[in-house]
Amino acid sequence: MHLSFMIILIGVSGAGKSALGSFVLRSDKFKLNRLIAVTNRPDRFNEKNGVDKIFLSSVDFHKFKNNGSLCMVNKRYGYSYAFFTENFKDGKTYIGEFYYKDYPSLIDYHSNCVNIYVRPETIEQAINGILSRGASMEENKVRIAKIKEEHEDLEALNSHHFFDYTFINKYDKKSMNKFFRLIKSVLATQGV
Repeated sequence: MHLSFMIILIGVSGAGKSALGSFVLRSDKFKLNRLIAVTNRPDRFNEKNGVDKIFLSSVDFHKFKNNGSLCMVNKRYGYSYAFFTENFKDGKTYIGEFYYKDYPSLIDYHSNCVNIYVRPETIEQAINGILSRGASMEENKVRIAKIKEEHEDLEALNSHHFFDYTFINKYDKKSMNKFFRLIKSVLATQGV
């Protein structure tokens, strides 16, 4: 059995991690799979179950957690998040997002991964990204309030070479193409 290889995107809310990941997943040039988080939070108007996240009731979430089907369980913004254990063992190559404070526990659990810091060119762009995703006003307020602190934490980690790669997202077509080339390079370096 081969362990799965993970490309993990890390960045503040609104940095464009989902958009960049979706962009490379649409290409048939890569044999990439989406690492989909499982959550008990309600979906947003523009999210698709099984594509953006796997949305479960709290009862089902805890049932899967208790039977060992979920790993990397954590709480963010009042909701539970996790991943299916099987994704880390099926030998496939995945791209997904991870909260930076939980990344060390991912490495303890599954070290066959690289991380990419997706850094917005400006914090204002990230805030606009948050506001455009259809979350509740309350959720937006909480995320925007935390964005400066998270950005400072991520910049400190970046200055200490915590990340394998740093990608500056300018939220344009050029950025998408640069990200595509970065993923191609990462996969070639890993022999995937």
